[in-house]
Amino acid sequence: MSHEVNDQIMENIYEDVMSKIEALDEDIHQRISEVAFHTGLHPDDDFEAIVDIIVDEEWENYPDG
Repeated sequence: MSHEVNDQIMENIYEDVMSKIEALDEDIHQRISEVAFHTGLHPDDDFEAIVDIIVDEEWENYPDG
């Protein structure tokens, strides 16, 4: 995949995660809690770092086509 395509996919993943957070999706909020617990980050103070971790995990699980 090209760099441009990868950037678009990553942006789409980020938007999807943020949409779930804004929609108060239980699964994503549970995942935030789990990431916070496992990394020692605080869900409020380190919110962006936790979201970045989740986006990176989603990217790793993204099918290659």
